[in-house]
Amino acid sequence: MIEVADKIYTIFKINVTNVATPVKVNIGFVYNWGDGADVWNPKEVHSEHKYTEPGIYTLKIKPSGNFAYTYDRQNFTQTGVHINDSTTKNMVIALLNIGTGTNSIYRLCQDFVNLTDCCRTIPEGVIYGMEAFINCGKLTRSFDKLPETMRNITRMYCKCSSLEKAPKFPSNIKYVDQTFENCTSLIEGSDLPDTVVSAYAIHNGNRKLKYPIKLSGSSITYKYAFLNCESLLEMPDIPVGVPQTCDFEMCFQNTGIVATKKIPSHINTLKATFRFCKNLTKITNLPPSLRDAQNCFYGCSSLECINIDYSDVPNLADASYMFSNCSKLENVITGTPAIKSMKANLMYENTNLQYVTTV
Repeated sequence: MIEVADKIYTIFKINVTNVATPVKVNIGFVYNWGDGADVWNPKEVHSEHKYTEPGIYTLKIKPSGNFAYTYDRQNFTQTGVHINDSTTKNMVIALLNIGTGTNSIYRLCQDFVNLTDCCRTIPEGVIYGMEAFINCGKLTRSFDKLPETMRNITRMYCKCSSLEKAPKFPSNIKYVDQTFENCTSLIEGSDLPDTVVSAYAIHNGNRKLKYPIKLSGSSITYKYAFLNCESLLEMPDIPVGVPQTCDFEMCFQNTGIVATKKIPSHINTLKATFRFCKNLTKITNLPPSLRDAQNCFYGCSSLECINIDYSDVPNLADASYMFSNCSKLENVITGTPAIKSMKANLMYENTNLQYVTTV
């Protein structure tokens, strides 16, 4: 339990095994190293300390401010704590508190490979969470909920291979690209509010993800969003208001979904969207605005029959390998394409076809 007076500190628990190696903190006022009295007038940057005995110690670090960073072409000023020394990173086993006044946890615990525990709350006022826990492979659980002030959590938990549950997202979050990429133990995600404008690869590689999340109607991309989510059996609903040019390339590739859900009529590109969905047996609809369906259902080996006519997709211009390697498929799109120069080869390597349309 963190005392009220200590809420101003970002607090780490560290395991010191080699007293010859100093503990180093790059940014932040270290008021206590855990082995003695408080430090009087601590330095703001480049502090270090040697212990006399091995053991478990608690570091209390007050966030320091006005350090400028650029991340993905976005400039921001950070008030927070930063540890860059790889040896010190390996010592950290728990994050017990994030100090009040912090506005950024950018790379706060990056590459803390022995971090196993994290506080459940994070103070309001934190805006940036990019790469905060990237490569924390032993972390099983993090915050219950992110603060309403949070806006960018790009790659926040990327490669946290033991993380099982996502924190609840705030109502104004904007960027969630690759947030849980390669979190191979993640079972439950978090709904996306309509303020999210980019969800690139958010759940890429989450092989144990079971539950569909609510998608944002404002995101310009869901490229790779659920790639290789093999345990995901139900497709999330695609919001009606999603942008026409929203990128769904490989969005659901190699997932476990058994049926597609209604795709908004204005969507014009579904490139490899459902490729290698080996459990897929039903296609609910294709949007009439669809122009590019390259590899859309390639390798859907359980798909047996489709009920689609070219008149349903009058704008379809590229159907290259659209239904290729669907080994159980007995028919392809019926009718005649409206665009005579349409690229086809849509039934390549379909050995079970009983009806083939000439295009």
